[in-house]
Amino acid sequence: MKKVSAISSLFLVGMISVGITSCASEPTVPATESPIMASPLRAPSPLTSPAGPPSTDVPLPGNEIALGSWVGDLDADGQYDLVLAVGDDEQTVHKVYVYSSPDGMEFTQLQEIELPEAGQFHDLVAADLDYSGVYDIGVYEARPETEEFVLFVYMSLGDAFALSSPSGGVLDGQLGFTSLAKPAVIEDLDQEGEIEITVFIEGTSEGYLAARAYFWDGDGFSFADHLYLPGYKRP
Repeated sequence: MKKVSAISSLFLVGMISVGITSCASEPTVPATESPIMASPLRAPSPLTSPAGPPSTDVPLPGNEIALGSWVGDLDADGQYDLVLAVGDDEQTVHKVYVYSSPDGMEFTQLQEIELPEAGQFHDLVAADLDYSGVYDIGVYEARPETEEFVLFVYMSLGDAFALSSPSGGVLDGQLGFTSLAKPAVIEDLDQEGEIEITVFIEGTSEGYLAARAYFWDGDGFSFADHLYLPGYKRP
């Protein structure tokens, strides 16, 4: 099992609380306290539009409202892109819309993503998860009734985004990375140039959680090469 000593040390000094946030936008809903913080993931390419992102309106169908947003350069073309998490006035997120601005003048819808399941919106993030040079998208939902958070990860295919589910193990059969009591953490924990997704599950002792890190294997985040850390104090 790789990286055990390096990552274990980082967990012990508190790295487990570090995640990612959007790097260039403010949410469209009132901010709430979140354990997800900024991280040193690969920075986006320089944006070439000196006037900033397009200021044109982005209409949403029906009664949908924007619950979260991210503005930046998803595809490294130097122009602004826009990601919106949309849902209803009960803060239930249903879809994600991705927009590009090839000419830098207005946003054009690139993709409409129907989430595998609706849930209470928690966060919308974007980062280069596989170090391919372009950004991928993550959507966090909260499940207050079960004290769970689920992270749906969408990897960039160049001109579209595709769901990347956990591969095997404790999350076998789930479409998202389900984490108990705390959101999953997306972070290069040992600063070796590979992203890990860490989820929290019930520990062996009452009042404690265990942490399980999934490693990128070139095709997805796999349980086959993972790290299990018991004994994290439940919040």
